[in-house]
Order: sequence, then C-alpha cells, then structure tokens
Amino acid sequence: MLNGGTCLDEAKVRGVLDRIGGRSGWDPGEEPALDRLSRGLDTPEFGDVLDVYRTGSFASPPEIGLLLYSAVRSIRPEVVVELGTSYGFSTLHIAAALRDNGHGTVITAEIDPRKVRDATWNFTAAGLASHVEVLPGDAVRTFKGFGEQIDLVYLDGWVGSYLDALTLLQPALRPGAQVYANSTRRFEVPARPYLDHVRNSANGFFSMQVPLGHGLEASTYVSREPSGVPA
Repeated sequence: MLNGGTCLDEAKVRGVLDRIGGRSGWDPGEEPALDRLSRGLDTPEFGDVLDVYRTGSFASPPEIGLLLYSAVRSIRPEVVVELGTSYGFSTLHIAAALRDNGHGTVITAEIDPRKVRDATWNFTAAGLASHVEVLPGDAVRTFKGFGEQIDLVYLDGWVGSYLDALTLLQPALRPGAQVYANSTRRFEVPARPYLDHVRNSANGFFSMQVPLGHGLEASTYVSREPSGVPA
C-alpha cells in the first residue's frame, strides 16, 4: 500500500518501522506459556505474563498500524493514549499521523524498562519524539487520575489488564472517542470481562470486532454517564 506524501514514507521513519516489523526468530506457537495463555487454560499471574512478553517484540500487524494512522488523521486528536509500547511500532504510526496533522501527543505506557529504552531511541531515530510521551511502569498505576481529555485509546498489552486500564481512562474520554483493543479474539477468555463491558451499551460504548490481527475490538465512546463502570 502506497502512502505518498505522508510521514510514513520518510526514509528515517520507514527505516525504523521496517526494522521493528522485521524482528523475527520468535514463534508464538513454540512458546508453551503463551500457548496456554492464548487458549485460556490457566489464569496466569501478571508476573508470568511479563516473563512471556519480554521474550518477543509483539509488534502490531502492519494493517493495524495503518488503521491507527488513518483513524488519527481522520479524528485529528490532541491526546492519544496507548497501553503497551513494546518497541514502538504502533506508536510510530500514531505519531506519524499526529505530525502530519500538525498537532497532538501520543502518551504510551510500557512496563519493561528495556523496551522503554529501545522504544525511546526508535522515536528519536524516526524524528517523531516530539509527538510521543513515554510513561514507564505499570499502566494501571500510571493511568490512575489521568487528567487530560482523551480522543483515542489503543490497548495492546496483556488483554487481562484492558478493563482495568479502560476503567481508569474512561472518565477522561471525550464523547466520540475511539478505543481499539488488540488480540481480543486470540485471548478471548482473559479478554471476556473487557469485551462484556464495551459491548454493553449501558456502559457508554458502541463496539464491534474487526477482523484484523488476532481480533481488534473497535469501540466508540458515546456517553459520559456509563452505568456499569466497575468501582
């Protein structure tokens, strides 16, 4: 797909994206711990999840990156929030769109210090660091008391933490805000509380699954007074 005239076509941006997206040598089907998580055969401790995720890059599929770029160009947000920076593949698509829009910041949370370091270097190498704010640490703590109005959210960490993250961010969502949650089909068992929440219109969302990646849940926030946000 050609994107003539966009930030995504700049050599330094494309070079970083190709390098991140080209990480290879890790097959999730060969990782027993992740296989158990994906099939929902156990209820993992969060530390066990982190041990698995530290072994791979887990870049979003290119088509999701392009969807995020398109969404950001369309709604022209001031504030985008991302859960799960990894090495910054999806973050760079968002930041590229923000720069093409001429304004906006993506605030991205990553718990692994090594990935925080590497992603920060990638944002600088791509020339997009001015549109990115990295929050190191556990997002459930980092997002507590989030004070800025949010226009778009991308959830791409451990699906079992999605509802906790959304609960913290929901009071800051503007009406019409977009929320995308990745891997909700592959990890459907731990994703179920999140899916039940966003698919219940009483909680202020209109939601549907998009057949991208391992299942992308696309939701629109339509109300500031949801009735079912967990305490």
